[in-house]
Amino acid sequence: MFGPDPFAAAMSKDQIVSLIPEYLAMSQAFPYLRAGSQKDLVFAAMHTNRDLPRHVELTSVVANFICWDETGGHSRVLRAGNAALPDILATEQFHSNLFRKDASRLLGGAVKPNYSPTTKRYLHSLYAGLSSKDPVVRCAYMVAFELHAAEMIQSLSATVGRRS
Repeated sequence: MFGPDPFAAAMSKDQIVSLIPEYLAMSQAFPYLRAGSQKDLVFAAMHTNRDLPRHVELTSVVANFICWDETGGHSRVLRAGNAALPDILATEQFHSNLFRKDASRLLGGAVKPNYSPTTKRYLHSLYAGLSSKDPVVRCAYMVAFELHAAEMIQSLSATVGRRS
């Protein structure tokens, strides 16, 4: 739907510089979209005055873990246990902020997210899938995003490595 990964092909430095802010936008938005997608499922249960189905509980617990990981909580607790909990307010450990720091160092200056029309369309589509009332669709979007993110990270790393 969104075409091939732009980093899969050889790119000029200018192309890399223009795409990194798009990646930063996706990285920054993801945990918020992931967390927010659960509200639609709860509101659907509220609207119909029904209990939350188990499939919502299952995808929500995975979603909450992914958000916890994306915002740096998981790695902090792994390193220092519950004593690290006060440090979760140090947002520089958010994955998007770690990426921003690396990208800024790589590009030699501050990098800001670029929510271009294509990136916004992608993120809206992602949100729709992550909040789907159909458990198969919701789960498929969760898995597909994680696989796509891993592929994007590998492609970006390989592309930057070839340019260095």
